[in-house]
Amino acid sequence: MEYDAAMSNIFQLLMNIAQEFLVRSKMQPNAIDDNEYEFAMCICETMVALGSSNMQCILADVARTLHFLQQVRSSKYASPYISYTRLMLNAAVQHLLL
Repeated sequence: MEYDAAMSNIFQLLMNIAQEFLVRSKMQPNAIDDNEYEFAMCICETMVALGSSNMQCILADVARTLHFLQQVRSSKYASPYISYTRLMLNAAVQHLLL
């Protein structure tokens, strides 16, 4: 139980970081440099790794996760999030069907 809570908290932190990047990229697209883009890609890779082995923890807040995925899809920086988005959408659909 503590492990699930810890993984959920880590995921929420990563999602907050990613959301800040997405919001900033929409508001100030020219202000995003290569270092920030590389950092965002690292965050995405970490989210994919976390999600692939801890889906039950991550989908505890399905509504928030789906809202985040919708933001990702509408971003011009969606490409580093594509594998993450596919993984999470598939898992969310399966979770909702159970």
